[in-house]
Amino acid sequence: MVIVPVLLNPATTETRVGSISSTIGFDRKLVTFLRAEKGFLLDGVNGKFQTKVQENAAKPEKSSLQLEIATEGEPRKALREGLVLSLIFKINDDTPAKTMVPLRFEKLSVGSIDRPSQPIEPITSTPGSIEVLSPESIPYVSCFFFTH
Repeated sequence: MVIVPVLLNPATTETRVGSISSTIGFDRKLVTFLRAEKGFLLDGVNGKFQTKVQENAAKPEKSSLQLEIATEGEPRKALREGLVLSLIFKINDDTPAKTMVPLRFEKLSVGSIDRPSQPIEPITSTPGSIEVLSPESIPYVSCFFFTH
C-alpha cells in the first residue's frame, strides 16, 4: 500500500476555504485506489468527504478519482492548512519496479465559505506521483530505539 497525502496551503490567512472538488487521473493498470482517510484537521471544522472512482471507456487503462471535500454546519468553519486527506493506493502485482505512476489533477475547484457560489481563483496544484521501488532498494528506517 501507498499513502498519498492531500495537503491544503491557502495563499493567505484571509483565504477561507470551505470546499475542494477535484478529479485525479491515474493509471489503473499500475495502481488501484482503495480508500481515502480523513486527516484530523477535518474533525475540527466538521469536514466531510466523498470519493468515487470512474473508469474511462475510451482508455480502459485510465481511471479518475472524483474527490469532494467540504465543511458543514453553522457557523461554517474554514478548512485549515495542512493534511486534509490521505489517499490509499495498492500497487498492482504486475507493476514493475522503477515505475513512476503520475497522479494528475485534471479538474480542481476551490470554494470559499464567504462566497460559496464564487470559486477561489487563482489556484495552483502540485501533481503527485507514486514511485515503485523494488524490495531490495527500500532503505532501512531509523527508529528512536533501534534500526529496522
